[in-house]
Amino acid sequence: MNLIELIQSRRIALTPEYDAGWTAEVYDDCESPVYVGHGFTIDEAITDALGPVEGDHE
Repeated sequence: MNLIELIQSRRIALTPEYDAGWTAEVYDDCESPVYVGHGFTIDEAITDALGPVEGDHE
């Protein structure tokens, strides 16, 4: 799965921050964000937001 497919399938909103960096909000099937992450790049922000998800799978 490429980055665009991941953003679309997990309903990830990306916001550029004024002081540099990005915020990624993962909505999945919910009305409000389930996970939020921050990073200097889009990839870092998404990885930070999905970090808890990766640890939850057994």
